Amino acid sequence: MTQQKLDVWAFAAPLVLMGFGGLSLYLGLPDDGPVTCGSSTMYPGDYCGPLAGRVITGSGGPPASNYDAIAAEQHASTPFAIILGVVLLVAGAAVLALLVHAARRRPAQGQTF
Repeated sequence: MTQQKLDVWAFAAPLVLMGFGGLSLYLGLPDDGPVTCGSSTMYPGDYCGPLAGRVITGSGGPPASNYDAIAAEQHASTPFAIILGVVLLVAGAAVLALLVHAARRRPAQGQTF
């Protein structure tokens, strides 16, 4: 591989790392979508029935399957994914900054000091 191709890959690697960090951060953030039980949308006062996807309106469901409990579970963030995303973003930015700094300090081909 030529030096120029190595330089391109050297700069692409931290960008890919930052891309994975951004994706991990995005996936770890809480979801603001509707609360669902299987494929059915739930509303306050609903319970998720004993069979997945069955919404029971009114009272009578087990406490762990009520609207509030399911909403808390579905809209929760994932701390591990958020931390991993931030670490990958910072590491990628640091490597990219070091590569840019090193590229600016390196003399152009044919130049000597």
